[in-house]
Amino acid sequence: MQCIQDCKQNSLRHAITLTIRSISEIAMLRHSPTSLLHVGKTRLTFNVIIARMAGWSAIAVPRKSYDFPALCPDCLRTGPLTAVPIPANVRIKVPFCELCAARLVKWRKLGRPLLILAVVIAFAVTLWFDLSKWVGCWIAIVLVLPTVWLTDFRDRVVRIKSYDADKVTFEFKRSEYAQQFGQLNKISSGVAAK
Repeated sequence: MQCIQDCKQNSLRHAITLTIRSISEIAMLRHSPTSLLHVGKTRLTFNVIIARMAGWSAIAVPRKSYDFPALCPDCLRTGPLTAVPIPANVRIKVPFCELCAARLVKWRKLGRPLLILAVVIAFAVTLWFDLSKWVGCWIAIVLVLPTVWLTDFRDRVVRIKSYDADKVTFEFKRSEYAQQFGQLNKISSGVAAK
């Protein structure tokens, strides 16, 4: 009986270790200072978890004249930067490092085919099982929501909170980047809600 309990405890420990390792390996691929893996192969640090839960920093700048710091707003690396349009009603391009820019562009390019695929699958399921059009619409919505999250909201580190004819209010996930953006544009930053 003791042997069975020991086996169960060992298999549970092994499963937890594998889960943490897989999370750590995923985080290593992300190349961000707030990735889950920060110190060791199977250790999550408290500071990293707090950094991922931090609020957004909001900074309002004049709409016609603002500059971005010479570092990536996601990974905070310096070096060659590539301008990437952020999803908003206003066309604004934010400079990202080449790795982060490539990742963002890849997910956005993948978005339209994924949306079409989700709608086609919903349509096919609706026809195949002879469901009502309302059930088909709900299936489409359920399939489209993860696609929208993947392409527009996942890994978002810069967003536009509001804008008008005179000013634009940016929100930054990384407070260090927000501080540099504010210093560069001679404006102090505030903390916005999630």
